[in-house]
Amino acid sequence: EQINEKSNITKSINKYINAIYDNNLHNSFDINTYLDEFYRISKTKFMLIWMNRQQIIDYLDWVRKKDMLYDFILWNKTNPMPTNNHIYQDKEYCMIIYSKKHRIPNYKNDYESKKTIFNYSIGKKLTRHPTEKPLYIFNRLISKYSKENDVILDCFLGSGTTAYACEQLNRKWLGCEINNEYYKIIKKRLKNIQFKFEF
Repeated sequence: EQINEKSNITKSINKYINAIYDNNLHNSFDINTYLDEFYRISKTKFMLIWMNRQQIIDYLDWVRKKDMLYDFILWNKTNPMPTNNHIYQDKEYCMIIYSKKHRIPNYKNDYESKKTIFNYSIGKKLTRHPTEKPLYIFNRLISKYSKENDVILDCFLGSGTTAYACEQLNRKWLGCEINNEYYKIIKKRLKNIQFKFEF
């Protein structure tokens, strides 16, 4: 279901990425399947993937099998939420995956853009999504690794931050979200943004 004829977010599956998803995604999720598909359709063979620490080893296995290169971006939360655990949940991981045969896209080369650690507060949440990321971080990443009119693919739109940042930065985007509640959140968040991309 499309938001309108000019939008490019779907509630379930679209023709570009129909090999990846089914309605039981969370029960049958296979990292290798979607990474293989991302690699196939990407012109630059470059990916940014947010993950929790338990997933890191699975992604590293795929990187090794494909003979790819990688690095990490770390969001260091300067105001982590209180916890009963012995360890604060004060950081999130974003893996940079890229091919040896392709250069890393780099459209900003200033001092700040070279940093791989973001010291940034959680800030006020704009949606009810549990893993919403700050728009500031996405603006930084998209500005560095893409140029205007590039197409950004986010198959797990969640709160819609990727799409929102792309609209602000004049990037085209494709997105997918299978959760109906989050889909409605994204629609509401983007309703006042004029879409620039058509299928």
